[in-house]
Amino acid sequence: MALSKRIKITVPQVLANSNGKFSDSWLVLKEGLDKIYTDCIEDVSYQDLYKLVYSLVINENGELLYKHLKEYLVERLTSSMVETLMPEIPPNQEEGLEQTWTFLIKFDQFFEREAKRFKLVADVMIYFDKVYCNAQRIPEVFDLGLNAFRDTVVFPLKDNLNESIIKVINNARDEGQIKRSFVLEAVQISVLKSLFHMMETISAEKNDDPNHFYTGIFEPLLIERSSEYYRNNVDWTDYTALQTFEKMGAMIKFEKAFMEGLINPDSSHKLIDILTNTFVSGKLKDILGELINEVMTSKDRTLLQRLSSISEDEEYRRDLVEGVKDYISRDFYSIKLDEVTRKKAIAAAKWVSDLVEKFEQYSSFLKGAAFAESIPSNTANEGHSSSIASVLGDATSNFFADDPMQSAQFVSLYFDVQLKASKPSKAELGNVVMLLKFLSEKDEFVNVYKQQLSRRLLHQRTTIDMERYMINRIKDEMGSFFTLKLESMLRDVTTSSELLKSLPEHEKQFEFIPQVLTMTAWPFQNLNDFDADLILPRELQKVKENLEVAYNKKYNQRVLNWAHKLGLIEISYRFEKSSHDLAMSFYAGLIFLAFEEQDELTTEKLQQLTNLPEQELVKQLVTLAVAPRYRILLKEPNTKTIRMTDTFRVNERYTAATKSVRIQTVISPNTISNAVQDKNSQLDKERTIVTNAAIVRILKPSRQMIFDDLFDQAKKLVEQRFTLTKQTFKRSIDHLIDKEYVQRDPNDHEVYHYIT
Repeated sequence: MALSKRIKITVPQVLANSNGKFSDSWLVLKEGLDKIYTDCIEDVSYQDLYKLVYSLVINENGELLYKHLKEYLVERLTSSMVETLMPEIPPNQEEGLEQTWTFLIKFDQFFEREAKRFKLVADVMIYFDKVYCNAQRIPEVFDLGLNAFRDTVVFPLKDNLNESIIKVINNARDEGQIKRSFVLEAVQISVLKSLFHMMETISAEKNDDPNHFYTGIFEPLLIERSSEYYRNNVDWTDYTALQTFEKMGAMIKFEKAFMEGLINPDSSHKLIDILTNTFVSGKLKDILGELINEVMTSKDRTLLQRLSSISEDEEYRRDLVEGVKDYISRDFYSIKLDEVTRKKAIAAAKWVSDLVEKFEQYSSFLKGAAFAESIPSNTANEGHSSSIASVLGDATSNFFADDPMQSAQFVSLYFDVQLKASKPSKAELGNVVMLLKFLSEKDEFVNVYKQQLSRRLLHQRTTIDMERYMINRIKDEMGSFFTLKLESMLRDVTTSSELLKSLPEHEKQFEFIPQVLTMTAWPFQNLNDFDADLILPRELQKVKENLEVAYNKKYNQRVLNWAHKLGLIEISYRFEKSSHDLAMSFYAGLIFLAFEEQDELTTEKLQQLTNLPEQELVKQLVTLAVAPRYRILLKEPNTKTIRMTDTFRVNERYTAATKSVRIQTVISPNTISNAVQDKNSQLDKERTIVTNAAIVRILKPSRQMIFDDLFDQAKKLVEQRFTLTKQTFKRSIDHLIDKEYVQRDPNDHEVYHYIT
């Protein structure tokens, strides 16, 4: 809007008609104003009019002047509007676009002309503004004209004006969707910008509303109608999910370019946000699942970035993140366990290996797609890599939680297989170690790992360096609490090696590797009492006695007990056709060595020579003589049962494909069941101890708490070790009541008190 430069007028020295009537003065002033409104500016004597206004003000006619001036402006605007604008109003919005543009152009021209007149009138009334209007705190003459324009022209025609602007904008959108380009001409853009400037110039209400017409009236309507347009006027029929998203992106891009060149930045941002939210809460919500499947299947980083950045809406971002989690979880569940193979450890290792492969793929893909930006604000402080880990971690945790015990056992079995390999890979082991934090039953993992570590160490199926590396990695991932006993086991092995060096060289007639174990660290609860009474061959008995002497010299305050149940013996024997190194349990070795001096022995005689209990003796003889895989002993009669009168001799015709033969002791189903029960019982005991400590720690400061609150807090306190069940919790409560640490409230059994 181009306005003329403000005219500078000096205060008159001599006043005309200073004592005249207001009506006479007003007629003179009105005549001058008429010349302004008939564009006869060259005939206007600004100095005379200024003197007249000055006279009216100092004679205290300001109120009358303000009233008459307002009425004059309204009258002029009304007549001009009727003459200029009313004929151009489209009868309805269904009329052609040309008539709509004509109306908008006329409206813009009308305002430009009237604003210039307001400015000229204000120049005449400059003294009136300074002395009267400012003192009375009422709008100055120019603002009075704008308010009159608002009330006389804009408000009566606001529906026509607003609907006409929205009509041409929506028409531009229609054409833009087809042409994919900006469709308004420069003149049309100029008209719209000028109208928007007019709306920002006048206030929204008569009572000095701080909002101008644009923000108070037009902008909300524009946003509402734009939302309706994109909700109702876009046909998604016959579009695939990906094509729909591409079209949404193109429409948002067009709208952004269109509006940024037309309306103010703040309004443009609001409109883009509303448009995006219209899509997000509508069609995009319906197809989000399909888009996520497309992204994750094709590993399309660009598409994931676009899905991530299209909206900052918290609900949308949660849906996107949860959708990605669900997809990853479903893919994890597609991993099949080989239930046919008899080698459970190999099947478990393959299952874990497949899981790690998928985990690494998703981790790399999500990092490359900057997916962390989409993760809701509650993880914003964790950093990008941690945020991505939280998405993968949740998916992995949910997958493990489906069968927490099996997951913990399988991960441990993977480590066992890898560490027993000839050349274990630190990189592969490290990739699996990262999964440990997602196990809900970490104590179960440690218990299984401890069992397997003990066998690897005792049977020398691993290296100390690799085991130390693994324990350090587990400590880094899970904490030192879980590795204290594992580290103690390694120290025992090192101590045992040092003890072996202290034995005299002449006593080392055969390879003897003692393992001195700390009972509280190793996972062996039920050792055989009969080990102390076993009858050993002379060579073994002498080595045993020498070791006891050497140990007592170094550790005279400790008691050394033998656990032959854990021992392994390797015997080299030449059969008729081949020689083999037979590795077997210590008990089986005693039986086989008994044939060194006699060719044939009965069951009864073998018991006398070894002092093995009958049940253990029978189990070992079944392994050596009955089990079809080995049969290094021959039995008479050839039956599957063992009697005290049965006779045995070495099967000289025995042969095997490999020189080294490991003879596994036959284990009955009852033995396996008892072992599992013992392991579970020990795990329950350990969990009860941890739960006891957690309950006391919670109750001690608060003194009393209801059952549910106490359970919830205890569950949270131990969740880094295992998932607390109500059964374990109640068992701990009962134990603490028995020990008089806790007391039930006599009036409310749901309340528990800490006893000092």
